[in-house]
Amino acid sequence: MKKQDPRAAMANIMNNSAQGKRVTVAVSRPGTGAAMASGTGIQTTGTRSTAVLPPSEDRIEGELGATLNDLWEASHPHATSIPVAAMRTFGSNPPSRKNEQGCWILYNRQTGRLRPENFAVPSNDRDGCSPGTPNLQAHERVAAFFHTHPNSNDEGYNAGPSPADQSFAQQTGYPGLIRTRNGYRWFGPPVA
Repeated sequence: MKKQDPRAAMANIMNNSAQGKRVTVAVSRPGTGAAMASGTGIQTTGTRSTAVLPPSEDRIEGELGATLNDLWEASHPHATSIPVAAMRTFGSNPPSRKNEQGCWILYNRQTGRLRPENFAVPSNDRDGCSPGTPNLQAHERVAAFFHTHPNSNDEGYNAGPSPADQSFAQQTGYPGLIRTRNGYRWFGPPVA
């Protein structure tokens, strides 16, 4: 008995099964480069198939790192510190060029794509920012939220997430990521 060529076997499956025909038709339509094989979790592009990657801390930091760094720089973390005598006291918001910046990190369940979306209202405040509500596109969900903490310990600010940050993560169920002078720090529920 002659052994069948694996490429011929795959062509037979693609041409003679209902699932194969749907994927072949979807990929061959003009203006489409990819189609999701329904219910399989496999992304089909041309003749190559790859699994759709879930969001993770490493993926977010790696793929969106340039955007996160831009937001860090936009928060003016290197602006001159306020003199020690004018350090922050509870309820105060001393003037500064520093201002928190942030974005939603959105995940497309169908394509696996990560997309940042800046918070709705840019911050002019060194003590907080307003995330608003993310503008979700088809098949998207919130993977996490990110914001900067440009203020230093010398100015009376802690490096970690604030109680308000922790509360927001707990209430929404979204993982949080902050950037401080000490680097990135994740908090809240795990990225899933």
